[in-house]
Amino acid sequence: MKGIDTTAKRFGPIWLAPDVNYIHLSAFFYASLVTIGMLTFVNFGQTYLLRENFGMTGGEGTLIGLMTVAGELTIMLTVGMYGILCDRIGRRPVYALGMILMGLSYIIYPLASVIWVLFLARVIYAAGVSAATGMLGTVMNDYPQEQSRGKMIALSGMLLGIGAVAANGYFRNLPTRFIESGLDSITAGQYTFWIIAAICIVSGIVVGIGLKPGTPHQERPSLRELAKSGFTEAAKPRTGLSYASAFVARSDMVIIGTFTVLWGGVAGREMGIGGAESAARGVLLFIVAQGAGLVWSPVMGYLVDRFNRVSVLAFGSFISAAVFFTTLLVGDPFDNRYLPLFALLGIGQISVFYSSQALIGQEAPAAKRGSVIGAFATCGAVGILIFSGIGGWLFDVWRPAGAFVLVGIGATLLGIAAVIVRIRWPGPMPQEELVK
Repeated sequence: MKGIDTTAKRFGPIWLAPDVNYIHLSAFFYASLVTIGMLTFVNFGQTYLLRENFGMTGGEGTLIGLMTVAGELTIMLTVGMYGILCDRIGRRPVYALGMILMGLSYIIYPLASVIWVLFLARVIYAAGVSAATGMLGTVMNDYPQEQSRGKMIALSGMLLGIGAVAANGYFRNLPTRFIESGLDSITAGQYTFWIIAAICIVSGIVVGIGLKPGTPHQERPSLRELAKSGFTEAAKPRTGLSYASAFVARSDMVIIGTFTVLWGGVAGREMGIGGAESAARGVLLFIVAQGAGLVWSPVMGYLVDRFNRVSVLAFGSFISAAVFFTTLLVGDPFDNRYLPLFALLGIGQISVFYSSQALIGQEAPAAKRGSVIGAFATCGAVGILIFSGIGGWLFDVWRPAGAFVLVGIGATLLGIAAVIVRIRWPGPMPQEELVK
């Protein structure tokens, strides 16, 4: 089989990279299952705290947008550092640190009695997310051989979706259950946050022990070379395009997670529905989107291993643009007739996310993969910074769909750029042997 090292281990249709064993793979699958689920809980949690702990009855979109901006500034300042660090000392200590920092933030969040403590918790959370998601993307591209990259991304993405759906489906109802057991709403929120914190810390220990130690390449470039690599690699057209794709792909994910939950919470408040119930409705919209993305995952996994990855990125971008524009059709988010439109959001988000991950994995040199993916993630943080800040403002002053329409515009521009790169610098097909 051309380009495949058949002496390496195999997991179903996925050929693993040399020296990756089933313990390493199991730890990665566990990390895929829990990381995004624990990450996305903040969307429900912040909406709940603003309603119950702070008694807010308006302006949540702008405040959550500002908190997201603070978080993304933190990610911009740290993700490149984490990428360089993991290329020097390995992936697993950085991944473990990220999960533990997320756990610490969830301990602090429900103790906040003033707004600045919420911002502090968000910054700590973002420092953890920066490490955890950066390592998730890096390990996702470390463990498969090139011809199996799409299948690995699809399988990992399915686990991400299952984890997000399961975690949000269960934990969104915990405050209500605690309240029904006799606790007040503030204590119910605290207990829910602290359960999430415990899972994050335990997960940090698991990935710190179970992932493959060291780096996937014997070559260890200098710190200076690694620091420069994120910028120098951007000069290559396909790598530059992948950086632009991160700008949109990560914004897709965060906009869906943040503003679907907020949309449900605000609509519920206007209807006189309690904070826990209305926030839970917003989480349901997020779950519908993630569930649809989960079903769509195998399709994208097949496409990125079968066709030119720049072509697949163009395809994914235009799908994402089209479905994000459909939010203009949504009236009452509590009306079940609109659930199919939220399902389409998940399909759009997964389409651009998978294609962008496959392209950066193909283009990043193995010895500098962590650093290059760190730069890729930095571009994603800039995108989130812009889309969340402006999107939160549009949510409050125009309509809830405003943030989604903004992402649709970005995805359209990305699709056009991908078509141009496909024509001028198409790159190899996935089946062709790639030597880095």
